[in-house]
Amino acid sequence: MYSKIPAEVNPTPTSAILTYANAFDSDFYLLLRERRCATLANMQDATLEVESNIMVAEKLESQADRGRQRGQAYTSSASSSEPKLDKITKMIGSLAAKISKLKVEQNSGKQGSRTHFLQEIRIHSEEKMSC
Repeated sequence: MYSKIPAEVNPTPTSAILTYANAFDSDFYLLLRERRCATLANMQDATLEVESNIMVAEKLESQADRGRQRGQAYTSSASSSEPKLDKITKMIGSLAAKISKLKVEQNSGKQGSRTHFLQEIRIHSEEKMSC
């Protein structure tokens, strides 16, 4: 559209960018200006990106509000993996304790075989995974 304006009334590229950005509300304007676009075409592309980001942010905020209204705290999908991480952390801790116990037994003369050691670890892992 900008290129179709006659040259004698065509604003400078900087003026076109500022005028275009001023057409939006102040928050949107600031987000566009932060992009520091060099051309009007870049500014128009940035407008589409900023608009989609704002829409996603509003959607997430409305989901959080609905969760709070139901008496539930809004949590992201990443937080659903916390119980799994806790389980894995406990399993690793107990395996580390078992390994150190076996090392102590080996050093104190109660030599255990390597296969017995590996069997103990495998059995312990299977017990924890079945929980």
